Formats: sequence, structure tokens, C-alpha cells
Amino acid sequence: HDAYFRGSCYYSVAQGGGAVTDADIRITQDIPKIATSVATLVVMLANGLLDMGIFTVFLARSGRTARTLGIVAQLYVLAVYAVSYYGIPVDYARITGPVVAATSKLQQDLNRAEVHASTICALQGGRAEGMTVRARLQEALRAKLSFFSGQRLNDAFRYFFTTSTFDRTPLFWCSFLYFTSSWLQMFVRRRAGARPLLDRQVASADFARGWGLVIRYHGSMVNIWLGAVTIAHAFQAVMLNYASIDRVQALFARLATSAQPRAAPLQSADAGLIKFDGVEVRTPTGVELVRGLSFSVRWGESLLLTGHNGAGKSSVMRCLGGLWPVCAGRIWSPSADSSGLRGVVHYLPQRPYNAVGTLAEQLCYPDPPPPALSDEELRRWLDYVDLGYLADRREAMSPETDWQQALSLGEQQRLGILRLFYHRPKFAVLDECTSAVTGEIERRLYDICHLLQISCISIAHRPALKKYHHQSLVLSGRPEHADGGFSIVRWPEAHPPFRTACAELPVHEVIGDYLDGRQIRRQRRGEAADRLFARRAQLVGITPPPSPGSSPGGEHKSAASAPGLGHGARARPPLRHLLAAL
Repeated sequence: HDAYFRGSCYYSVAQGGGAVTDADIRITQDIPKIATSVATLVVMLANGLLDMGIFTVFLARSGRTARTLGIVAQLYVLAVYAVSYYGIPVDYARITGPVVAATSKLQQDLNRAEVHASTICALQGGRAEGMTVRARLQEALRAKLSFFSGQRLNDAFRYFFTTSTFDRTPLFWCSFLYFTSSWLQMFVRRRAGARPLLDRQVASADFARGWGLVIRYHGSMVNIWLGAVTIAHAFQAVMLNYASIDRVQALFARLATSAQPRAAPLQSADAGLIKFDGVEVRTPTGVELVRGLSFSVRWGESLLLTGHNGAGKSSVMRCLGGLWPVCAGRIWSPSADSSGLRGVVHYLPQRPYNAVGTLAEQLCYPDPPPPALSDEELRRWLDYVDLGYLADRREAMSPETDWQQALSLGEQQRLGILRLFYHRPKFAVLDECTSAVTGEIERRLYDICHLLQISCISIAHRPALKKYHHQSLVLSGRPEHADGGFSIVRWPEAHPPFRTACAELPVHEVIGDYLDGRQIRRQRRGEAADRLFARRAQLVGITPPPSPGSSPGGEHKSAASAPGLGHGARARPPLRHLLAAL
């Protein structure tokens, strides 16, 4: 986990050639299986070696005959081992790899269906998803069948000469070890100079001693074999996880590659400057998007980044954040942190990320909530983007709430905007972050960013945002053209650039005064609209309806006497008269 979350490795491992797209499964499932099998191997290896050593020493100290039997037992173990691993070997990498890969894909499809369950249900896509999952299941079953078929001969040999013998299954009576008991007792008695065991003249005591030797020697040989079988089974358990070992090794190799130092944005001597100089923007797979990109944004200015889908708008910001390597050119960034867009530069995507936790943790993410953030303070922040009602929800204080599922996209975007206000960086990268909010919230975002001295770099398609920016960077998606696939257009200043930073800016007072002013202006615009309607109504000879609080009288009488109106009906001017007045 330390290697996975070091820097931006968790992002880089899934990008470019050799990408690892199922790192979560490899970490949570493959590694525990490997650790369990290796731990079992250590224990069973110690037990097996101890059994083999103890009974080998016992036979070696019991005379020449016992030593001979000990050598026979060792040779039997070596013979079974040689046949199992060299005579009929099993390619564990070939037979286990497809099983693990197919199982991983099946689990990913099931997880995808769970995450997008609401959308799939709304589109009635359950049948299509079921067909996809069933196809993955069939693939996994075929891989499993191939796995069993690939080791059937080896398994049959091992079962006959080891497992069936010691488990006392019916095959035991057909195995080699069954015939050793009668042969062994005759061999031991003959070496001891005793008469044949079936001789009626043999005393009971000699008979008992002879079988006692047979039982001890035979038991020692069996325990030597059992120790060897224990070790073999432990090694087989590890080899069955060969594919998992290979997948984890590939993950660690990818993490090591991702952790290597690479060309990162340079920290600018000017803390208020973002600059691209001759940058070549390429995807991790090598697709060129922009060639020779050069532009600069100073603190206090704003930039609108536009272009069609796939032109490379978000890719430019990934290069700024150090997520993608820069093949050519240089980037100056005001932040010393090159592992992401945070700190001096804050990134706000179209779908903001919300962690599992309390509502206060969503506001302060990725920092922990300060102790001074009370419930009243939290509600005050939420009211700035019309989300105050969230503080009344039962799950607002629960540390197990999944806000990605609890909030709509519009609510998530407003919460992301509020997070931007809370952190108050110098620069904000706004990547289609207002696609699901009203025009009022969008205007509130840009106006408050200017008041809080936050320079905006907006990624959008709508021309209506021009009024909030000083220049536009247009990407054409044609890097082979002479202009490199980009152009820069400068506009008159929407807001005068702020040149002097105010570190102790009273955020609540600034936002509160702005919202109060917007409320007064909306009220005044409403009153002006009422007066304008009244004047236009008089032009066509119709008296407008009385305003609240006015006394009934001549106005009602004039309205009732208008032609074409029944008693008590509201006076409405004909459409052609209103159009003429407009």
C-alpha cells in the first residue's frame, strides 16, 4: 500500500503501455493468497523435514537392516519427486494464468454493474449486462477446465503413489506400499537369522518380536514418506498461485517504474505564473495531441481553454499537474508539488471526487476538518452554494456515508465549488465543473473567485464564459498543422486583474456581502420589470393588475370594462399589441 500510494503511482500504473487495470484485485486478493501459501509452506516444510530427520535417525541407529530400509525410503521419495516434476511436469504458469485473468475480468464486470446500477436500470440494460457477465463466466469455466486437464496425469500419479496410500482409500490395497509389509517382515526375519514366520515351531514371543520390528521399521518408512509428501503438497500449493505471483511481480515492477523521477513542471521563480514553453503534449500511449504549446497565465488573469472532444484540453492540465510526462518543452508551475493539481493550483473536475465520511470531511478534503469547524460554521459554508439543507440530513455526521451515491451530479458540483472557496488557492483549473448547475451558481463561482483573488483556467465549450476570462486557448486537435494545433485569442478584460495579494482576506464577509448585493440587485430588477410591464400595458390601453396591498377601485373597474373580459377575469393584453409595444 505504501508503494501504491507513493506520489501518483496509483494513477500512473493504469496509464500507457503495460498498464495494470486491476491493481485493486491484485492487492486485495492475489497478495493474501500468496502470503497464505508461503506461510503454509514454511510451516509444512519445517514439519516435513523434522519428521524425515527424526525417523531417518531412528532407522540409522537401529542396525544395518534399518539403515537399508531408510535408504530405500529416501530413494522412493526421490523417485516419486523425479517422475512428478521431471517425467510428467506441469506448466503452472500456462494453466493458472488464464484462470486468474478470467476470474479478475469477471469480478471487474460485476463491480462495474454494481457501481452503475442506477444507470443500467434506467436504460433497462440488465439483459445486456447479464449476457456480458455470462460470457465472462463461461470464459472462466473454460479456463478452470483447462487448468484441471493440464495436470490430470501428474495428479493421478501423485494420488496413486502418495495420497491414496496414506489416506487408506481403496487404491491403497493396490499400491506398492501394501506389498512391502509382507516382504519387509520376511526380509527382517531372514536378516536376523530367524526361521520362517509361518513355521509352526516358532514361539509366540519370537513371532511378536518379529512383527514388532516390522511395524516399527514400516512405520518409520511411512513417516519418512509422509514428511516428503507434506513438503510436496506445500510446494504444490505455492505453484498453484504461480499466476498470482507473476501478476504481483508485474504490479511491483510497474510501481517501481512509476516511482522513478521524471521530468516535472519547474517551480517558477514567480509564485504567480503558469507558463508552457514549446510543450509537446502526448498521451501515455504516445498519441500526439498538441505540438509546441506556448502560453502563460499570470495570477490575476484568467484563461478559457476550448476545443472539440479529444483535442487535448484535459491533457494539458494533466501535464501541468505532472500526471503525464512531458516529452518536449518546459512547464513553469507556481507549486513545488509536482504530483498533482493541489495547493497553489486547485483542480475541479466535471465530476468531483467525494470520499466516504462526514459532510465536513467533504468540504475540507483532502485535509482533515479543523476542530474549529462547528455545525453552524459548516451550515454557513453550505449556504453559499444553496446546500444548507444537507446539514439537516441524518447521514451528514456519519463517517460511513458515501457521498458519491448520496448526492446528484449538480449537488456534487456545487460541493466541489464550495471546496474551492474553502481552500482558496491562487489558481483554479475548472474542467467543465458547471455542466450540471444553474447559471446563477456559475456566475456566483466566477464572481466569488475574482473577489477571493483566485485566477481561473476554465475548460469548457460554451462561448458564454468568455465574459469571465481575459484570453482563450483554442485547441484544434491537429498537431501536424503549422500552428501545432492551437491558437491564442485575447479579449478585453472582464475583470481588472488583481495585482496585490491579500492573505488576510475575510472570506465570509466577502462572500456574504456579494450574496447580499446579488439579492438586492435581483429585487431591484424585479421592481424595474414590474414598472416596465406597467408602462407597456398602458401603451396598449390596458391597466395592469393591482399590486399587492393596493385598494380595490378604479383599477379593477377599468380592468373589468376592458373589451373581451368577463367578470372577475384578469386583464391580459392581446399578443399582437404586446409585440407591437416591445
